Amino acid sequence: MNALFSPGKLERQKFLRLFFVLIALIALLQCVFSWLIFYFSRSQVEATSERFQSLKVIYELAQSSENLTKTAQTYVITKEPKYRVDYERILAIREGKRPRPKDYEFFYWNLLPAKDVPGNTISLIELAEHLSFTNREFELFSQALNQSNNITIIEITAMNASEGKFDDGSGHFSLRKPPDQALAIRLLFDDAYLEQKRKVFIPIEELTMLVVDRTQTRLDTLNTRMGILMATSRSFSLFAALFMIFVVVKTVRSLSIANKENEMLLLNVFPSSVVTRLKHGEETIADEHQASILFADIVDFTKSTAQLGPTKVVTLLNDLFGMFDRMTDQLGIEKIKTIGDNYMAASGIPLPEADHAAKLAVFALAMKDVLHLFNIQHDLQIAMRIGMDCGTILAGVIGHKKSIYDVWGDVVNTASRMESTGVHNEIQVTEKMAFMLEDKFLLEPREPIEVKGKGLMRTYLLKGKKPNS
Repeated sequence: MNALFSPGKLERQKFLRLFFVLIALIALLQCVFSWLIFYFSRSQVEATSERFQSLKVIYELAQSSENLTKTAQTYVITKEPKYRVDYERILAIREGKRPRPKDYEFFYWNLLPAKDVPGNTISLIELAEHLSFTNREFELFSQALNQSNNITIIEITAMNASEGKFDDGSGHFSLRKPPDQALAIRLLFDDAYLEQKRKVFIPIEELTMLVVDRTQTRLDTLNTRMGILMATSRSFSLFAALFMIFVVVKTVRSLSIANKENEMLLLNVFPSSVVTRLKHGEETIADEHQASILFADIVDFTKSTAQLGPTKVVTLLNDLFGMFDRMTDQLGIEKIKTIGDNYMAASGIPLPEADHAAKLAVFALAMKDVLHLFNIQHDLQIAMRIGMDCGTILAGVIGHKKSIYDVWGDVVNTASRMESTGVHNEIQVTEKMAFMLEDKFLLEPREPIEVKGKGLMRTYLLKGKKPNS
């Protein structure tokens, strides 16, 4: 079968199409996995950030409440104006009436900077509203903040009492009396005050647990999904790697088979030594040889097989020439080409041989025997003329498209004339060829014949091999 249309080639084409489809699918799935990994990674970061921001706001609520208590108590005891100023600043920042200093949420009051670096002006309740608190969590936060705000009334009352300022009944501390230090200390240090403080931290504790549990649950879920995704991705990557290894091996084997098929195709067109030279990069191949040339023509083949139909005719011709081809392999003869029902072969090319004439004579006699058997098998009466000559010829590769290995020279033309002027079912050779064959073969001289372009020529019919030769 022609290598260009071999099942192996079609199978490789299907494999390549499947390969590219799978590569595209693998690339798509890798993109999906990459996007999912990115999505879950970002979700983990967002969940961690949400937890951090939520706990930071809760911590600020608890810390600001503690700082308000400490500054109020310190002011009442020491009467240092700076503590009253700190108190009012803490309250103003918490209520969004004053810009929040940088790093205010952590150790600001422990490491007071020489100069504030202000940030955004936003109240604590607005910060909470921007978070992903559940309804219950926001309710607890509001409850703790409201309780802390209620305590500020007690603290402000105590600080004003220590200054001799008292509520005039309208919520304003415009009533002036002698400072009541005992009242101020009692308001900020008795059990009732401590109980009010405890009511701030009870919802804060519950809120903290709810936020931690909720965010941890979400992180655990994301971590589980990420673990499954990573395991799936690794498994898929392993599969993809194994698939690629398989593809590479398959491709290498396919290329090896394709190379062998290409080489076989080349060997069907060119001699093996010429193929080797072409593979080594030779662009121009033309050599002079001492060789023998044979032409064989089936006499009136088309006319004698017309009744069989074109398909049967081509099949018969292919079978006959196939038998000749097999003999060239067995006898070391180089088939040059076929033109219709004409068969051309040579001996002594592309590699030189001392007995090229004898080898081609053996092949010519074998062709007669093969034709005789072929006629018996197919019940035909096909006749064939064979002509041969020997001498110096030029052989090489010609053409860039549909290149062929061909021969040229006077010997080629003369061999062709030996065939066309020959006798049915006989092998006609030139006198020069006969001289090279006379020691081992039986030759029968003919009367001189007129040969186009040559004039009268002495020719011989090759009858067979001599006994014991």
